[in-house]
Amino acid sequence: MLRVLTKKELENMKLFYSYINYLSCPTDYAIASGALDFLNNDNMLCSCYYVNDTSEMDYSRIVYLDQEGDFKDINKLDRFLCGIRPSLEYSKVKDNCDSLSVNRDISVMEYGYFPKTLIEKPKRYEDTGESIILPCTKNMFGNTEYKEFYVYKDKFGNYFVEYPVYGMITRIRDKYIHDGQKECFLIEPIRYWVDLNSDTAITQDVIIGGVPYKYYCDIPYEYDDYDESDVCRTLEIVESDIKTLNKLIEGDIKVKRK
Repeated sequence: MLRVLTKKELENMKLFYSYINYLSCPTDYAIASGALDFLNNDNMLCSCYYVNDTSEMDYSRIVYLDQEGDFKDINKLDRFLCGIRPSLEYSKVKDNCDSLSVNRDISVMEYGYFPKTLIEKPKRYEDTGESIILPCTKNMFGNTEYKEFYVYKDKFGNYFVEYPVYGMITRIRDKYIHDGQKECFLIEPIRYWVDLNSDTAITQDVIIGGVPYKYYCDIPYEYDDYDESDVCRTLEIVESDIKTLNKLIEGDIKVKRK
């Protein structure tokens, strides 16, 4: 259900050519997991994200949208420049989400839960008995590692995960985090822009990073290799995480909105 949009799909969305640009901010967790953040020419904090189009000139390169909203190419092995900005069909989830109409063309909605905001570790919390799978990036050129992380609940009913942040020094807002340091990330609703004309919902933010488009392993790059890509696999895992978190949170106490 979750996927990365093609250049043609993005260009054909009225959401983008009539209302907003392609720019997207990274969540705190996206930066922690490996997505780079940039201040663009308008002093806006942005992150690059993948587009599902292999370069027509070089199959080892994939298209992405940069921090200025321009389409460019990058090597499929590069895992740090781009994050993932997932999309889904609005009609398949509209009955199970909170949405607000903006006008006849666009809406905003919240659907599913995922780690987002950096928080201080609560002094009192409990183990929910549930866990989710998240990618970890220790090596610049190694394959992606997927590990299990337990979901905790604090005394106010908020849910969070504790995640190791890899990188020499990572800055999230005004906090500097050293390599391998564990930090807590609040699990919050995922917010989407909805293009009603194309029945397409795309996350407002880049929600995860640190994943190469496709890790090369003695298999030649092919023109249409999205279904075998690391990005596709990661989205399958994220989708499974969302189902787990929906069941946990909606069946108990909803996340406290900030």
